[in-house]
Amino acid sequence: MRKFTILLFFTFLFASFSSCRKIPDLSPSSSNLMVTGEPILIPGHFWVAQFDFPEPMDYLKSRTYAQGLGSRWDLPSKKQAEVMMLYKDSLLELNENVYWTRSSTGSSQSLMNMGGGAYVLSLQSNEILLSAIEANYYSRAIYR
Repeated sequence: MRKFTILLFFTFLFASFSSCRKIPDLSPSSSNLMVTGEPILIPGHFWVAQFDFPEPMDYLKSRTYAQGLGSRWDLPSKKQAEVMMLYKDSLLELNENVYWTRSSTGSSQSLMNMGGGAYVLSLQSNEILLSAIEANYYSRAIYR
């Protein structure tokens, strides 16, 4: 019985680790190299595009643009934005701007219906703040 319990434990452990998404060691591909450039790896976390999107845009346009870069590209989540704040000195071309983060509140339609709020990363004040989705801010995509 003890051997069976140990075997079950290691099977569970293996299944847990094998189902996790692995961050690729090589720079990820994108449909728009003018934006992603040569992505920068934050070790143990995710890749960050080298450049901002071409212009400030509202949340919904920004999210659509990020997802259009390719599979696994998106805006950073609130937690990922906090990591970006910690590593901002190693992220090339990152300006002292305000950047959109990915909202965890459902679909874009539900965001519109709820009065529309999403978090932004303010590098000027080193804070994560809530903002109206209609506002125009900068965006930096991440590959997760």
